[in-house]
Amino acid sequence: MSTNIARVAVVALALTAGLTLSGCTVNTSGVSAFDREQTADDEVPTAIIEASDLAPDSTRLLAEIEETPYFAAKMANSSNLCLVHVRDADDWGVACSPGLPLTSTGSDGKEVLFTAGGRLPDANGWHFVADNIAIRDASSGE
Repeated sequence: MSTNIARVAVVALALTAGLTLSGCTVNTSGVSAFDREQTADDEVPTAIIEASDLAPDSTRLLAEIEETPYFAAKMANSSNLCLVHVRDADDWGVACSPGLPLTSTGSDGKEVLFTAGGRLPDANGWHFVADNIAIRDASSGE
């Protein structure tokens, strides 16, 4: 009986080591955009990446709301998740947090909620416009 337990333990260790060595990673953030490869549409301007210390290969376009693109990103030197909006070269913002949800307010007065779990039902004045992204007018905040 103890021989069988030892065999199971060896197999489990071998599988764990194999997954670790193969570079398999699991997206634990709840943001499905991180599960796909980055495309040209997902890229944030280099100046914003450098000013915000974002990992350049982590940015993913989540939605474009009233001509403003919103991106998910990860910090270069931490596990923090970020919401990036780029209205133009002089009007952009980055909000980061160790976990979701996080809320940011743009220069247009819209509050944007970045949350885990994909597309959720509208609630509390929030209107979901895409997976992980909801908006509401700042004046309707509760």
